[in-house]
Amino acid sequence: MLSTHDLRFAYPNGGFSLSVADFSATEGETVGIGGSSGTGKSTFLRLLSGILKPDTGTVNICGEDAARLSARSLRALRLRRLGLVFQDFALLDYLSVEDNILLPARLGGILDDHVREQARELAGHLEIAQHWHRLCSEISQGERQRVAVARALAHSPGAVLADEPTASLDAKRSQIVMSLLTRYAKEKRAALVVVTHDSALSSQLDRVINVEEWTL
Repeated sequence: MLSTHDLRFAYPNGGFSLSVADFSATEGETVGIGGSSGTGKSTFLRLLSGILKPDTGTVNICGEDAARLSARSLRALRLRRLGLVFQDFALLDYLSVEDNILLPARLGGILDDHVREQARELAGHLEIAQHWHRLCSEISQGERQRVAVARALAHSPGAVLADEPTASLDAKRSQIVMSLLTRYAKEKRAALVVVTHDSALSSQLDRVINVEEWTL
């Protein structure tokens, strides 16, 4: 579902570079990405999603070579096939919880009654259903994080990339989120790649890669 080969990337200012050997996450596999701050975990997720373009190497997203896609086609692929949980959540504060969760499906042209029903169920599991019609600017950090998780899953993506999806949550809700993500991956046969510093949560994943031991 997700793979890279001989990946190299450097930011233009020369302050940071990343080199990664072969990586893959197959259908139903759950993979953790660990390592110290500043070692490129978030950068790797952006490369894996096609948001960043590598200097050399290849990225394959759900059977598509990202380098062969136009910017428009790559965006459409992300909207339809990927679920993304960003570290800063990337929510639109002027939209409601409902509209934020449904946004990828709406932009991807796949919003229907099934997606709406699934979004409602996710909101219930994540204990944010009571905020369904509230603006995202009006809810707490932990609630915003759970909205971001619901948004990543509501349109039934084939792969999910989550960057510290429990960072703003207490232990109970962290467990709820991680259980939901791993269960989704297994039931839907979706690849799951999670950046997390929490060893208790990492232990629930099939395998964990330390970025510092992983570079070319």
